[in-house]
Amino acid sequence: MDQSVQAIGSFLLNHRYFPAFEEWIIKEKVEVTDRLLDLLHLREAYLIGDLDRIKKRAVDLGFSFLVAPSFLQQRVYRCVQAMELKLRSGAYDDYLRQLTPLLVDIFRLLVQEHILVDLDRYLIEVFKETVEGRSIYRGIQWNQDQIESHPNLVQATFNKYYGDYFNYGHYLSSSHLMKIIEANSQDRHIVDLAKAMRQIEKYTRNIVAHELIHVDDAWLLHRIGKNSSEIHHDLVKLANKAGLKDMKQWQGLKLIEKAIRQEYQLGFNK
Repeated sequence: MDQSVQAIGSFLLNHRYFPAFEEWIIKEKVEVTDRLLDLLHLREAYLIGDLDRIKKRAVDLGFSFLVAPSFLQQRVYRCVQAMELKLRSGAYDDYLRQLTPLLVDIFRLLVQEHILVDLDRYLIEVFKETVEGRSIYRGIQWNQDQIESHPNLVQATFNKYYGDYFNYGHYLSSSHLMKIIEANSQDRHIVDLAKAMRQIEKYTRNIVAHELIHVDDAWLLHRIGKNSSEIHHDLVKLANKAGLKDMKQWQGLKLIEKAIRQEYQLGFNK
């Protein structure tokens, strides 16, 4: 492979243009190793959250650590890193739209870490039939039978905030989990940080999910008094509080990218 070809590939990889790099090697028929292609596919799977594909490829490629945490922990580690890329590219609206499902996962982990280790026993996955008769997954709801079967923390919290009128037809939300955190956490820093993220969700995410509007740091500062970097910093702090403190996991995406660059360079040293 000549130096001009090497330089083009190195430029694309060093600037993190990985999809463009893959298109380039296919179009120009650049000879690369199977391992390099597999690493590119692992990165793609990691970014989009295809945990099944990650599991299939990670072990063979030397990234078994990626699948060591729980399913929920893997989702958060991966999602936060992918969201950081959205900030770098200026896709603030996409970042905010992803905030709601991510907060649900982080709040679940917070509750399990500090308040109720067996939270999942009070949750249930819901499947419903479509008009064509296909059973599809619709989301997670609170398990009414389990919650009402005996005195427990979830029941007491719902009685405090909702009285006898909690709607078990609602799907699990960050609002529900926030009430459990606020009513039962002994760590005021966790409560304050979680409440701050809920306010960000309330005053930013909800509008970008329903209107096509331009979002930048000035817009964020006007609505919530924080810029995108400050929001992301608080998000990582909250995830740390939820027990996600493994620095190697937080570097997962960058380690995959480093391996891609190294594998590409090996092709010139043979």
